[in-house]
Amino acid sequence: MSDESLIKRSLSSNTLLLSIGVILNKGIQFIMIPLFSRWLSTEDYGNFDLYSTYVTLLIPIITLACSDAVFRFGIEENDIANKSKYISSGFTIMITNFFITCNVVMIIYVKSKWIFAVPFILLVFAETLNNFLQGYMRSIRKLNIYAACSTLSSVLVFLFVYIFVYRNGLGLYGMILGYSLGYLGNDIFIILTTKFTRYIRLNKISFKTVKKILSYSYALIPNNVSWWIINVSDRWVIKYFLNSTSNGIYALSAKIPNFCTSIFSVFSISWQEAAIDSIDLEKRNEYFTRVYNRLLDVLLSVCAVVLSCNYIFFGIIFDMRYSAGQKYAPILVTSALFGAIAQFYGGIQISQKRPKANGLTTMIAAFVNISSHILLVNLIGLYAASISTLLSNLVLVALRFALIHNDIHILLTKKTKVNIIIYTYFFIVSLLQESILFNIFNMALAILAFLCINKPLISEILIKFIHFVKNSYVNNR
Repeated sequence: MSDESLIKRSLSSNTLLLSIGVILNKGIQFIMIPLFSRWLSTEDYGNFDLYSTYVTLLIPIITLACSDAVFRFGIEENDIANKSKYISSGFTIMITNFFITCNVVMIIYVKSKWIFAVPFILLVFAETLNNFLQGYMRSIRKLNIYAACSTLSSVLVFLFVYIFVYRNGLGLYGMILGYSLGYLGNDIFIILTTKFTRYIRLNKISFKTVKKILSYSYALIPNNVSWWIINVSDRWVIKYFLNSTSNGIYALSAKIPNFCTSIFSVFSISWQEAAIDSIDLEKRNEYFTRVYNRLLDVLLSVCAVVLSCNYIFFGIIFDMRYSAGQKYAPILVTSALFGAIAQFYGGIQISQKRPKANGLTTMIAAFVNISSHILLVNLIGLYAASISTLLSNLVLVALRFALIHNDIHILLTKKTKVNIIIYTYFFIVSLLQESILFNIFNMALAILAFLCINKPLISEILIKFIHFVKNSYVNNR
């Protein structure tokens, strides 16, 4: 079997494995969204989303993006001792910086008597540790556990939030605490099932390894912070120029494109590994073109289905207090689509060990995002947040395409061009306020288009699933 065939099989298997985990995870989260939005006021929901953005901003700063470096260097090592030097050194960086951050938050608590300080610190620790453990699991190629953990964390979060918010009425405090304990329980599961402690060796921690990790990861810090600006800084601008209620509405509308983003994140995790393995292939351009068009076909069809269901989400499922979010979701879904394309190009740049290029392009896109948002927010209100996010992702795609174009030549197929036209139709009609019958017709049309576009992929998944069930049955006899 050729190297390309092996890489293709690995990419397909890893993506299928992670897809199962993400589908289960997103199914649980889909149930959680309408419940949580009813258990909290729009203001508390907006404030929780704002605190969550603080955590996502702190993670790359606390970890110094060492999780990505642990994955990039650790995956190339086959010996546990060699892997452990990267994992141990990276873990040391993360823990040291967390305690520094913890002291800063406690100073803020003492000065301002901030009542959310304790659950907030716990949430920062749980999510920071989770971020590092994700890079660690990828470095030891434990994607089966990686996939299971995404579902487990959602289950635990739901249970703890139910106890603290719904049963005990702790409101925003209980929401933060529930998420904290949910992620922490998931972290403990990862540590126990992967035997994490055997990779932590004090004698493997060295200044040389720390320096190597930081020399790779420091360029990713502005990249990660810039992604934060693109994806979630909108909440800060909305709170400053508008109010927390508007933040709650926008936060809920952003949950819809987050589903599409999660679909790509499944592929992205596998893609970074496959891109590293295939960057030196003789026919890499042909391989990258096939993967890119197949990915884009799936993304376009999935996003079209999501857009066709927009009226159901905001007219039936979500609380009516958030119905205004229906206007912004289509723009954010399209933005997520371009963000996925940008990350595909970013995976190629990672395989070329060019983190600085990733960081620079994301920084430019982040500047476009926040500057355009501030300029437009007083003119068009919440529309400014979604439009600025879309604009920044468009700029990011253009920049990254220009950077890799000289080395990697990727072309669109006729089928993909037709699918782009189909998606454009669903995007336009999703912005219109039409009758229920017309919306139902479009939903049926989108599902039919999805099945036709992805018929080969669906067949492949069913065959692999049946094969998996048969093997499990034979092995258990």
